[in-house]
Parts: sequence; structure tokens; C-alpha cells
Amino acid sequence: KNNNNNKRQAMDSSAAFAAFMMALAQLLKFGLAIKNMTKDHFNWNLWQQLDGNYVKREWEFRVGTNRTFIVIILSKGLAMLSMIFPLMKVCWILSRGGQRRIGLHTVMVVSVFVATFAELFSALMALGVERTTKLFGQHFELDQWTEPENNISKDFIGWKTLDVAHSVTLGQFFWIDAFEFIAISVFLYGNYLSVFSMKDPPFKYTWAVFGVVIATISLVNFLVNILVNRDWQTYFALSELITFINFTFLLPTWLLRLGCQMPRAIPRFMFDERNQNPDYASGDPLS
Repeated sequence: KNNNNNKRQAMDSSAAFAAFMMALAQLLKFGLAIKNMTKDHFNWNLWQQLDGNYVKREWEFRVGTNRTFIVIILSKGLAMLSMIFPLMKVCWILSRGGQRRIGLHTVMVVSVFVATFAELFSALMALGVERTTKLFGQHFELDQWTEPENNISKDFIGWKTLDVAHSVTLGQFFWIDAFEFIAISVFLYGNYLSVFSMKDPPFKYTWAVFGVVIATISLVNFLVNILVNRDWQTYFALSELITFINFTFLLPTWLLRLGCQMPRAIPRFMFDERNQNPDYASGDPLS
């Protein structure tokens, strides 16, 4: 009867949900980025010069896309939170309930929680920033902060100040995202080491190798983020492209492949206590 239930459950729901939310967040983010780049008033030079009229128009555009940005933030946070469940299952299965390679799997668990709570912290902070800046942009006087001179009625200092403060604050979240790349890489490399240390692992070797590819790309993305300060336009666009490919296609695919293996891995290595796999009893039970 249990075997029939396992056959009917073709996909682990937690892994499938995490993959869906991650892809959704990145697709929405990509759509918003395209909308930003194709807007009729986009001008990089005017933004660098903090041109008053341009900055004000830019903020009017941001207010119009505020809801989409909030949905992106919530989707990313929910995606990372939902990843805890399938990844903890992986650690529990590979460690045989905490009896095998304890050190390695502890590092994997810590990396998952660090990445998750960093994303949740970033999401909550970003929501607060967006709500506050939108409030200032809609209800506060930002056109004129000084006495008019030479018939100039608007200095737009308020808009410039708001834009600089907003950019500096979001820059902090940019580095939190970069740190998440490191945490995810640590888990995926650890997963590879754990799977390949077993003679007959519960998960496929090719799936573990695929995770290493994702981890390596994530590390490259982290290095690209470091170079952003040298050439913002070039390296930021490259970082966003790598993030889009990695978190829209590669990592969700890895999660879906995990979800397909999980219904067979759980009864085989967790619930069937009568069938003790000799691989668990051999080679580095603790580390």
C-alpha cells in the first residue's frame, strides 16, 4: 500500500512550490527591468547628473510600478522560505537522520538558514523602504527647498535627496543578495560531496553535479557583483543576466529534479528502518 502511494506521488510538493515561486519572482523582476530600460524617458547621463526634472519623472514612474516591485520582493522571500523544507529533507536523508557526516551536513543546514533569513530580512527592509519613499514622493513637498532665484521656481533638491537615499539603501540589499549566492553555493557543494561519498546514494549523481554547476555560476555572479563598483552599467547588467538564468531556469530545474526523486528517497532511506543500507555503516560516519 505504501509503495502504491509513493508511485502516485510523482513530485514533492515543497520542492515544486519553491521552484515555482523562484521562477515567478525572477520573471517578474526581468519584466520590470525591461520596462525600466525601455521607458521613453530613460537617460543614464541625466540620472548620473541628478537632473531635477528627470529624477522627478523617474519617481513618478517608480510609484506606478510600486505594486509590481512589492510582489517581486514577497515572491523572492516566499521562494527562499519554501526552499527550507526540501533542502532540510535532503540533509536529513543524506545524513541518515543525523548519524552520518554530521559536520558536513551541519554546514549545509546552516547555509540554508543563513540564506533564507538574509532574504527575509532583506525583503522586510525593502518593503519598508518602498512604502516610506512612496509616501514621501506622493505627500511631501520635494520640488522647492530653497528660496527662488532668477525666476527659478523649482530646485528639485527634495527629489534628488530622496533618490540618493533610496539608491544607497537599495545598495545594501544588493550585497545581501550577493551573500546569498555564497550561502547557496556552500549548500550545493556540500550536497555534491555527500552524494559522491556514498556507493548507492538516494539521489542521482547527475543531479549533484548539476548542483555544482549552479554553485559555480553563483560564485561567478558574486565576483561580478564585486566588480560592479568599477563599471556599474556593464557589471550590474551582467550580474542581473546571470541571476536571471541561474534562478529562473537552473535552480528551479534542480529543485524539480529533487522533487521527482524525493518520494522514492524518503521511504528508502528514512522510513524503511528494517532495510539498513551497508553504505551508511561504512566510510566516515562522522566528520
